[in-house]
Amino acid sequence: MNAFFIAEYSRRLGIAAFAYVAFIIASSVYLAWHYAIDGYVSIAIVAVIHVLVKRYARTGMADRRRHISAPEPSAHPETEAAATAS
Repeated sequence: MNAFFIAEYSRRLGIAAFAYVAFIIASSVYLAWHYAIDGYVSIAIVAVIHVLVKRYARTGMADRRRHISAPEPSAHPETEAAATAS
């Protein structure tokens, strides 16, 4: 996941980050810690999560959720003003 974020920050650092990811995946398969499919599936899942998080952040869904949970204004402002004055 960090490689995706680093690639957005800097193309050169992103290349280095993805090279590191490739090294880790290759070495974990070579040393028999994981099957190759583990690395392929994890890259696919992380890529999907990254795209969804970017889309969620771009559309402003976080702001919409805050407005939904905010209390609604009173239908009778006079009653509200009297309650706060006492």
